Amino acid sequence: MIDDLVGRLAAQGIDTPALEPLPLAVGVTVMGFPSEGDAALAWWRRLRAVHELTGFWPVLVPSVDEAVDASGKVEAGPGERLARAVEMDGAEVLNPQGATFESLDDQRRQDMLEKWPEAPGRIDGFGLPYLRNGQPAPVLVALVAAESGWQVPTLLDYG
Repeated sequence: MIDDLVGRLAAQGIDTPALEPLPLAVGVTVMGFPSEGDAALAWWRRLRAVHELTGFWPVLVPSVDEAVDASGKVEAGPGERLARAVEMDGAEVLNPQGATFESLDDQRRQDMLEKWPEAPGRIDGFGLPYLRNGQPAPVLVALVAAESGWQVPTLLDYG
């Protein structure tokens, strides 16, 4: 599997550091390598750009130990987790009471409007939140066999 992925990446002009299998979730193919800071973000961007050609979605994780659920229990396999995710109603999950702005009382609406910014803020950059003692901490650039990015948290059993 590693040689196949290395070949797919090489066909796109990408020569990664040595890929290793990462035990992030049972039944899911994940390969990766260590990196840190801006270099990890640069790797993520390059690998994301070729996802459709490799079939592997990049994700940055702090370390195998921190990314793997310490309990070790697996409630369902990756296929079952994906099937459950597809059936979920995102609006219901995020707003189980079904409240809308219009359904709020006048005072609550006014309070919310007063907090709303006059102009939207622009985010020009993105950085890694992984710091130790103020320095970029090592992370893993993980490549997860997934058709779409939304599948990655489900496949890795994140929540």
